[in-house]
Amino acid sequence: MAPATENRPRISAAILVVDEQQDLSATIACIDELADEIIVGVVSFSENAPGGKHPRASKTLYIPWQNDFSAVRNACLEAATGDWILHLDAGEVLAADAVSEISSFVEVGVDANNVYRLLVRAAGDNNDDKGEASVVQIAQHRLLPNAASLHFTGPVRESLETSITACRLETKQLNIVITQPANVDAGNIKFKTARRNLRICEQILTDTATDPRLWLARGEALADLGEWEQAEQAFLQAREFAAEESAELLEAYYGELSAMDRDPSLQDSQLNLCIDALKHFPVDVQLLCTMGHYLHRQQRIDLATRAYQTAVRHGKIHPASWHLAEIAEIATVCLSISLELEDRADEAREVLEDALIEQPTSSRLRHQLIDLHVRHGRRKEAIEQVGRFPSDWPHRDALANAVRGACLAGSQNWTNAEAYLQTAFDAGCRDVLCLRWLLLTHAALEHFDAAQEVLELWRKKEPENHEVQKLTASLLTRKFGQTAEAVASSPGTTIPPHFPVSKAADRAEADSGATPCSESEEMA
Repeated sequence: MAPATENRPRISAAILVVDEQQDLSATIACIDELADEIIVGVVSFSENAPGGKHPRASKTLYIPWQNDFSAVRNACLEAATGDWILHLDAGEVLAADAVSEISSFVEVGVDANNVYRLLVRAAGDNNDDKGEASVVQIAQHRLLPNAASLHFTGPVRESLETSITACRLETKQLNIVITQPANVDAGNIKFKTARRNLRICEQILTDTATDPRLWLARGEALADLGEWEQAEQAFLQAREFAAEESAELLEAYYGELSAMDRDPSLQDSQLNLCIDALKHFPVDVQLLCTMGHYLHRQQRIDLATRAYQTAVRHGKIHPASWHLAEIAEIATVCLSISLELEDRADEAREVLEDALIEQPTSSRLRHQLIDLHVRHGRRKEAIEQVGRFPSDWPHRDALANAVRGACLAGSQNWTNAEAYLQTAFDAGCRDVLCLRWLLLTHAALEHFDAAQEVLELWRKKEPENHEVQKLTASLLTRKFGQTAEAVASSPGTTIPPHFPVSKAADRAEADSGATPCSESEEMA
C-alpha cells in the first residue's frame, strides 16, 4: 500500500468480490501503490463460506448475501476511513498511467463537492466488423468523497444518483479508464449473474412496480438467458416508467431493439421503434447507426446515408449508458460504405481521409481506406496507407503484398494475384483483406480445396459476415461467377456492420441512474 504522505488526502480502495472466479489479486496489485487502505468485501452466499483476512488487504469483510447489491457495496463504503474512496470490482484493473493520474488528481485537483465518473471499459459480447472483440464502455461513479450520507440505492443496477442529489453534490467525469479484462469463464459468470439478478427482480417486481432500473435488470437478465420475448416486454415496461432524456430510457430502447433481432418478421416494427427512439434522442450516435443498418436492410441506401451523415457530423454518446468505444470510427466507416454503394466513391474517400486527419492512429479507418483504394485499382495509394501503420504492425510487409495481389485480382489477373496473396498468407498475414481476395482468387482459378481452407479462417473471424455466407453457398455448388464479381466490387459488405445496441450486464452496475442528455458528450 502507498506510504502516507503529509497533507495528501488518503485514498481507500474498496474492492467488491461477488464471484470467486474474479481475479482479485490483479485488482489489488494495480492499486497497491495508490491506496492508503485496501478494503476487500467478499459476498458470502452461504454460511460455510471461508473466512480470513486477505494477505494484502487492510480489512477483509465477509458480507452476508441479502439479495441486495446496494447493501454489500455500502458495507464496503462504511468500512473505509480514507478521505476519498476508489470503488472497484474484483477483476478490474487500472493501467500504471491511470493510477498516476488518480494519485496526482487527488493530491492537487480533487473537490469534495464532486463525485467523479471514470470510464469502465470491457470486452463486448460480439466481434466487430474486422473480426476482433468489440469494446464497450460506460462512465460510472467510481471516485467519491468519504461521506456518511453518500450511499448506493437499489437491489440491482445500484446507483449513487439519489444520494448525490440529496447531498447536493455534482458529477464530473475524468478521462481515466478502468478495464474489465476478458474472463475465460465469462459465459458462466454471465449466466450465473443473470439468474441471480432475475431472482432478485422476481422477488420485488409486481405489475405495479414503477422503478425502471428493476425492469431493465429483468430485461437484461432474460436476454442473457435467451428469453427474448420476455426480455422485450421487460424493456417495454422500463420504457414506460423511465424519465425523459434519462439513461434508463435510452437503455430501454437499446434493449428492446436488440431483443427484436430474434425474429426477421419484426423488422418493420423494429424500424418504427428506432424512429420513435430517435424522437427522444435525435443525435444518439448508436441509434443513428442502427437506423442506418435497418434502412440498408430495406435497400433505402439514400436514407441510410443521411442517418450515417447525421451520426458523423452531430452524433453524441450518453456517457452513463454502455456504448461502443469506437462508435465514432464505426459511424465513419458505415458512412463511407453507404456513400460507395451510392456510387459516390470520391466522397467516401474524402470522409475517410478527413477522419484519419483527426484520428491518425485508427486502424479501422485506415483499413477501410485501403479497401476502397484496392477496389478502385489504386495500388500506389493503398500501399502508401499500409506504410502508415506503425513499424511494429503485425505482418505489415505481408499486408503490402496482399494489397498488390488484391489490386491484380480486381483487374482479374488471377494467376499473378494468387502469387502475391499466397506469399502474404504464407508469411502469416491473416488480415481480412488478404483472406477475402485470396479466397476469390483461389475460387476463380478453381483451386477449391485451397479456397475452402481460407473460407474457414475468414468465417472464424467474421461469422456473421454476409459475404462469407454467400461465398459458402457458392463454394458448395462450385458456382462462383456472379457471386465472386459482386463480392469483389462490394465495399466490404453489402450492409454496413451492425452491432448490438445494448450490452447485457455481466456485473452489477455501479451507476446507471438518470442522467440528462445535456450531460451527453460530443462523439470523439
